[in-house]
Amino acid sequence: MTNIIDWDKATEQVRNDIPFLKEIIHDLYNEAVSCSDRILNGINTENFSVIVKAAHTVKGSASYFYCTDLIAASIKLLELGREGIVATEGNAEGKKEWMGLASRDILAIWSDIDDAYRQFGKCVQALGADIEVHFKHLNM
Repeated sequence: MTNIIDWDKATEQVRNDIPFLKEIIHDLYNEAVSCSDRILNGINTENFSVIVKAAHTVKGSASYFYCTDLIAASIKLLELGREGIVATEGNAEGKKEWMGLASRDILAIWSDIDDAYRQFGKCVQALGADIEVHFKHLNM
């Protein structure tokens, strides 16, 4: 994991207001943890919509701080969740064609979601560690 947070760009986003950055970057971390729990709940209840909504939330927030690894992990879950929705809803063939998705076995989708969720979890853990190290370095 190499692209946890682009601290220079994140600092620019808040116009060098480091206390504010500290506050909202912790908010991002807490939101990512909460969404991670929601994604796991979506997996456990086989609810693709829950996965999509939670992944979309993190993707947007992580974009603000240039957390490219977390963004990529969120996008992967978002795409797989959407694929699951298309595969399980009525008139799926038309929707698959519209979204450009190939027909896949639903078990394969769940397997990929499990893998993507593990990667997402690693990104969230790395985010927490990076925040701690960064602000410790700043003596905050």
